Amino acid sequence: MDDIRNHFLAAFASKGIASDRIEMLGESQQQALLQEYGDVDIALDTFPYNGGATTCDALLMGVPVITLLGNRMISR
Repeated sequence: MDDIRNHFLAAFASKGIASDRIEMLGESQQQALLQEYGDVDIALDTFPYNGGATTCDALLMGVPVITLLGNRMISR
C-alpha cells in the first residue's frame, strides 16, 4: 500500500501539489464512507474506467467529480 501511496504522491508533486494537501484513506464500511465525503473537496474519477458506484456516492454527497472524456461507454 505504501508503494501505491508514494506513487500517487510523487505524481501530484510533479504537478506542484504538495503532499500535505492530499489525504488518502483506506477501506471503510458504507456508512463511514458516506460520512467521510464531508471532508472531501473534490473527487477524482478513476481512469481508464469510471468509478461507477464510487462516483455516484460522491455526487450523492454533494462532492464535485473531475473526470476525463472517454470514447467508449465504459470509459464514461
